Amino acid sequence: MSITGALSNALSGLTATARSAQVVSDNVANVTTDGFAAREIALGARSLGSGGVTVLGVTRRTDPALTAERLVADAALADTSTHASYAARLEQMLAGPDGESGLPARVSALDSSLALAASRPDSTARLDTVLSAAKGLAAEIRSASDGIQSLRQRADAAIASDLSALETGLGRIQDINGNLQRIRSAAGDPNALLDQRQAEIDRIAAIVPVRVLPRDNGAVALMTAGGQILLDGAPARIDFTPTPTVTAGQTLANGGVSGITVNGLPVTVNTGSGRLDGGRLSALFAQRDEILPAAQDRLDAVAGDLISRFADPATDPTLAGGPGLFTDAGALPAGPPSPGLAGRLTVSDTADPDAGGALWRLRSGLGAPTPGEVGDATGLQAMADALERNRPAPHPDLGIGHMTFGSLTDALAGRAAAAHVGAEDAEAFQTIRSEALAGREAALGVDSDEEMQRLLLIEQAYAANARVVSTIDGMIQRLLEI
Repeated sequence: MSITGALSNALSGLTATARSAQVVSDNVANVTTDGFAAREIALGARSLGSGGVTVLGVTRRTDPALTAERLVADAALADTSTHASYAARLEQMLAGPDGESGLPARVSALDSSLALAASRPDSTARLDTVLSAAKGLAAEIRSASDGIQSLRQRADAAIASDLSALETGLGRIQDINGNLQRIRSAAGDPNALLDQRQAEIDRIAAIVPVRVLPRDNGAVALMTAGGQILLDGAPARIDFTPTPTVTAGQTLANGGVSGITVNGLPVTVNTGSGRLDGGRLSALFAQRDEILPAAQDRLDAVAGDLISRFADPATDPTLAGGPGLFTDAGALPAGPPSPGLAGRLTVSDTADPDAGGALWRLRSGLGAPTPGEVGDATGLQAMADALERNRPAPHPDLGIGHMTFGSLTDALAGRAAAAHVGAEDAEAFQTIRSEALAGREAALGVDSDEEMQRLLLIEQAYAANARVVSTIDGMIQRLLEI
């Protein structure tokens, strides 16, 4: 080997070790940077000339199969977390924030007030307590109904927000794909852009589960787990119209709330096998269009049962076909409960002095023309019996036998609590799965101790190559001295 060849080899070694040191320093500097994939330098022997080493490139340390599995897990976690969040709010509305208030507590308060009033039917104060308890129960049911529709509207707004984020993310990935092609053609380093693109893909994966498909020149296409192409060159056009206010009668079937179209074609979400199922988006659609409307139906059934109990002639024979103590906005419902009945539940004005009524009607009957005997507790006892009367369950989700009104509201609150527990269990399982996969990915990241060991080897290699250069320089100087 010539002196020139030896010098060339040593200089290539210095160049390679300097580049290796740069890679190590980049890794160490980004050890706490989220989304940063550790860099690895690839070296190879020069095939031309007298030998030496060349830098083949710098790559990101990743495991595509592991990342794909983690993306699916992240989507499932977003799905279960969304359900758990909404289930928690629904339970609070029906059972109370402490699990000991809410509807069951209001029913118990009304039952107790009726028992006290029946023991002293002449007491105006006790009659007023009955009225207050009845108003409190009606207000609690209305509040739960309003809360359910508020959650539906919140889900609708979250759908719009997620779709906006999805559109933005797809646009950014399209731009990165284009920039990568330009950088590769100019022999630049694409790794920072690849980190940025992966971060965008991670954000999208929480909305809908995605699969990454490689394309030419480092570009990628995105397809959902259900087969919907989101990006392949250009992003898909996704349209959705948010609904400012959602009411009980507004459904996807009657056009009251919006569905999704992709490239102008309607796409059904949350069917179990839909093209956009599996992430937070499908969970939001499930809450808006299925779970919360079903909760509203059950609450409406409970409100209808309450109205009919107090409109029963066995409870108040003075009504003559009119509404009893509880009404549908002042009237008696005709037929099965209509959507939103719980939100219209009120106490009859005839017993409310503030609305022109009289408290004595609680004792003598809402349809009584004149006050009866002040010591007659028959009417009050009949209303108490109405709450305790076993009647067929008004909704199959609440039971299949005969139930008192107290057991009915207990079943309503208990179902919400059970749904919350189930949703939290599912969320916990997916959290463990997602964290385990994220931990395996993190093991591919920057290890400071490993990088320091690598730096020591680089330092030794650099010193060795520098010593070769120094030796060759001495040899050349010796020749020049002859």
